[in-house]
Amino acid sequence: MAELSTVARPYAEALFAVAKQDKAGLSAWAEQVQQLADIAAIEDVRVAMADPRLEDAQRTSIFLGLVKPEASAAMQSFVTLLVANDRLTLLPFVAEQFHALKDEAEGDRIKKRRTIRKIREEGENKEGGREKGK
Repeated sequence: MAELSTVARPYAEALFAVAKQDKAGLSAWAEQVQQLADIAAIEDVRVAMADPRLEDAQRTSIFLGLVKPEASAAMQSFVTLLVANDRLTLLPFVAEQFHALKDEAEGDRIKKRRTIRKIREEGENKEGGREKGK
C-alpha cells in the first residue's frame, strides 16, 4: 500500500496545485476527486478498466460516463492522463492525499486568521491603554 501511495503523491500534488488556482474552490475539487475515487474503487469498474480489449479512449469514455453529474473539464483531463499512464487504480490514493493537502492548507489559513486577529486585538489593546493614560 505504501508503494501505491508514493506513486499517487505526485498526481495528488499536481491536482491540488491546479485546484488551488480554481475559483470553484478546494471543496468542490475534493468532492469531484472523491467521486472519481469511489467509482474507481468499484470492483466491476476495476475489472472493466483492466480489459485488454479496450483502448485508452474507450476506458476514459466508459469511466467518465459513470460520473454524474459530469466531471469538470479539468477532471476529465486528469482521468485521461491517469488512463494513459495506466494509473486509474490510484484514484483512491490520490483522493486520500488530496484531502490531506486540502486539510493542511485550510488549517494553515485558520492559523493565519487567528494570528492576524490576535495581532489586531493586541494593537487595539495597546491603543486603548494609551488613550486611558492621557
